[in-house]
Amino acid sequence: MMAWWSKAGLTGPIKLMNRDNSAAAASDSSTVRNRAFNVSGAGGVKLTSLAGAIFNHKDDKKGQQDSFKHSC
Repeated sequence: MMAWWSKAGLTGPIKLMNRDNSAAAASDSSTVRNRAFNVSGAGGVKLTSLAGAIFNHKDDKKGQQDSFKHSC
């Protein structure tokens, strides 16, 4: 999908960088800046990753896994 955005000449989803990659992207070094940009996710993959972290945390005291229970 990312290839289609660039092929069609459209602006695709923005990169959502974590704290470390955001600091690296602001670096003066072009190598560090490019690496931070390349490893950061965007679009549906990043959205799914963030939702998984919120709704299915391995620690029962964190996350929202118990917020939505379906009882029959």
